[in-house]
Amino acid sequence: MEHTSINTDGQRENSSGHTTVFERAEDTSVCVAIVEAVSTVTGTEPTRLDPLYGVVDTDALERLVESGGTDTEITFSFEGCRITVFGDGGVVVTDPN
Repeated sequence: MEHTSINTDGQRENSSGHTTVFERAEDTSVCVAIVEAVSTVTGTEPTRLDPLYGVVDTDALERLVESGGTDTEITFSFEGCRITVFGDGGVVVTDPN
C-alpha cells in the first residue's frame, strides 16, 4: 500500500511557520493522508493524535475531494497545524513552530 509522501520541494519556512506539501497516494483516503501528514510534521504517532472527525466532518471532506475540482479547497486547524486540502486531494500542512 502506498503512503502519503512528503514533497520536499514543497517545504519552506515562512512567517507563519513551516509549510509542507504532501502528495496523497491514489489508494489513500484524504483523511488518512491528513493524519499521516500531521503525524509527520508534528512528530507524533498517528494513534496519539486527536480524532480528525472531532474538528471536521470527515465524510463531507472525502466527498468534497471525490467530486471537487482544482479550484476547490478547504482550510481548518488540527493538532495546532493549519491544514489545507485541495479538490485534487493535495494536502498542505503549516506547523506554527
